Amino acid sequence: MQKLRATNVATVLFLIFFTILFLVLFGRLIYIQASGEVEGVNLDEWADRQRTTSYELPAERGHILDRTGMVLAANRPVYHLYAVLDEEYTVNEEEPLHVTDPVKTARELAPYLNMDEMSLSDFLSTSQEEGKWQVEFATVKLTEEQKEEIESLHLPGVYFKKELERYYPNSTFASHVIGFTQKEEDGSAIVGAMGIEKSFNDALTGKNGKISYKRDRFATKLLDPEETVQQAEDGDHVYLTIDQKI
Repeated sequence: MQKLRATNVATVLFLIFFTILFLVLFGRLIYIQASGEVEGVNLDEWADRQRTTSYELPAERGHILDRTGMVLAANRPVYHLYAVLDEEYTVNEEEPLHVTDPVKTARELAPYLNMDEMSLSDFLSTSQEEGKWQVEFATVKLTEEQKEEIESLHLPGVYFKKELERYYPNSTFASHVIGFTQKEEDGSAIVGAMGIEKSFNDALTGKNGKISYKRDRFATKLLDPEETVQQAEDGDHVYLTIDQKI
């Protein structure tokens, strides 16, 4: 009889403990649903940040021209290549969007990247085996023509990032007057370092724009992406009093 009573007491205590635990957890759940916050973090805002992709639209630096309108300093596009390795990037697509054949990809890209074919193949294969999402070749600058040649090869998983760089069509002509530019320490922008490039830097520098949209975990736009675009404002052109021909 005493053993039975002890068992009943233990059962009652367990039920009481379980009930209290359930009420605490249920109460916590109700609180989260009502307040929408966990430890001071707003869940709606957190989820919105996770689903939103946002990046800058770079403004184009203004040109420097002589008194007749001949270009002394301008911008030209260069391209940096990167390769997506993770097969999860290909979702419900007829054609693969990731690198499927590292050997073939290396064979075709090696001449453009100034790399040994075998070394590049090993690098792509090893990176893929290590589970890396993508690899970048940021130090290699490709021209528009080279980019189009690579695109004509139809290599899956190969993509490009565009960047504008400063160039001077007349080489060193009036270089002591025109000056030159350099990247800021964080690489985010080009600024004048000497000459007109520096003294008129504020006028030449444009104002970057911004684009943001909702996407899934593979960076693909949702059907209703709620896209917002703020267009970039390019920098002003600066005309000098010098004449290139004279």
